[in-house]
Amino acid sequence: MKKLGLLPKLILGIIVGILIGISGIEFLVRIAVTFSGLFGQFLNYIIPLLIIAFIAPGIAELGTSAGKLLGVTAALSYLSTIIAGTIAFFVGTAVYLC
Repeated sequence: MKKLGLLPKLILGIIVGILIGISGIEFLVRIAVTFSGLFGQFLNYIIPLLIIAFIAPGIAELGTSAGKLLGVTAALSYLSTIIAGTIAFFVGTAVYLC
């Protein structure tokens, strides 16, 4: 039997989830919601660890230029965060006042 790829599995999972939700069978819906909550909390916990696990070796491999490159990256990240926050503030203020 041929193995399903990731995309067909995702589509199949979405369809099964929709069918379970529409069916109205309460215990199945509760199981799905519980799994979703637990899996979501697990992802929120593990993603920062994965980022650190992949970024730290990459920085270590840069060698002597790592400090300068890391400083430029941090400065760009900080600057883009400040700009995005400022734009969000003014857009939010304009929408709220209208």
